[in-house]
Amino acid sequence: MALRDLIEKRSKIAAEMRSINDAPAGEAGDLSETQETRFNELRTDLEAVEKRIQRQTTLDDAERRMAGNPADTGDNFAAEIRSKYSVARAIAGAAGLCADDGFEREVGQELARREPRSFEGVAVPLEALAPETRTVDGTSGADLIGTDHANEIVDRLRAGTAANRLGVRFVSGLRGDLDIPKLASSSAAGWFADGDTIGESDPGFDKISMKPKHLGARTAFSRTMLLQSVPAVEGIIRGDLTAVLSEALDKAVFVGSGSGNEPTGIHNQTGVNNYETAASGAISQVDVIDLIGALAEANSEASGFAMSPTVAKELRKLQDADGRLLGLLSGIGRSATMENLPVATSTHLPGMAAGDKAITAGRFSDVLVGMWGALDLMVNPYGDAYFSKGAVGVRAIMAADIAVRHPESFATLAIKA
Repeated sequence: MALRDLIEKRSKIAAEMRSINDAPAGEAGDLSETQETRFNELRTDLEAVEKRIQRQTTLDDAERRMAGNPADTGDNFAAEIRSKYSVARAIAGAAGLCADDGFEREVGQELARREPRSFEGVAVPLEALAPETRTVDGTSGADLIGTDHANEIVDRLRAGTAANRLGVRFVSGLRGDLDIPKLASSSAAGWFADGDTIGESDPGFDKISMKPKHLGARTAFSRTMLLQSVPAVEGIIRGDLTAVLSEALDKAVFVGSGSGNEPTGIHNQTGVNNYETAASGAISQVDVIDLIGALAEANSEASGFAMSPTVAKELRKLQDADGRLLGLLSGIGRSATMENLPVATSTHLPGMAAGDKAITAGRFSDVLVGMWGALDLMVNPYGDAYFSKGAVGVRAIMAADIAVRHPESFATLAIKA
């Protein structure tokens, strides 16, 4: 049984239990014997359904996580990169500083050999940015020089990334343009009598195309910092570049305009089901139910919700006619759920202003994020802005694109003006 069917069954059981409890027919305001028997039966049924919901939720969550796993290259290259590669040494070596960057240069040459495109700077494997790190929110690299520091570095507060948490699929290691066949329409079946000819119908095919689009970021580090604090710098560079690029990519998954060189996000895809709240400037539980129902009518099923923290706060505050909280959205952080489905929040998603697409629901495994080759790091120690300050400028460029296999498997809820 699907999760939504189990939730509906639980709601019916709870409603019947409520009706019995609110209308006691026994003595002194207690339940009658018949009511007590029925209430106990319903309680047993409710406990059984709760267990089934818990099992189904665990299974659905596992399947979503499987759907969101990045594609591997099929060799041991990635594992070796994560354990040995140093982005700091690669930058220091490219800047002409005294650094033992032999392994990094060897990896760069191997990546350049594998890739059909040429690199302007140092080819850095995306796997080198994979380990979880912490970064410093300082004004300059001088904050790390000549002082012993703890292993943990305090990061600045950043926008959360919602796409990865909801099971978006990452396809890495791409080289050329990618075309994905898509079944646009199926063959039709029909009843026929003995001796009649079966009508012929052909399926219709389409394709989804992905082409590399370029995403870049710039930063700078002092020479002394690179030479004296390499372990700390490694965390700074990996963490900051990863955070900045992933935040921009995550934002594009939802609100990418599709103009210029920016991919088209879910909100701007043709075919997405767009709805509006019934009341101006507010969201109700009925609006959320209608949003889920719209996906079911499109032969899809929501795997989660994406929204801003502002929207999540408003949903938490929803009350019934007696002023009691509905509990529509429960849990915090990565454990937040609504209608037993995961909720991911990020500050770069729309809020509660008129016209904002406040809630995005859908089957997020239908979103593909394609990633081409390696990160292109250009190191510039000679620019006027850097040379006079003894700094090393770094420019990072990655190639990626976003595609939605079935736009109709998503729905958005906009705030009515």
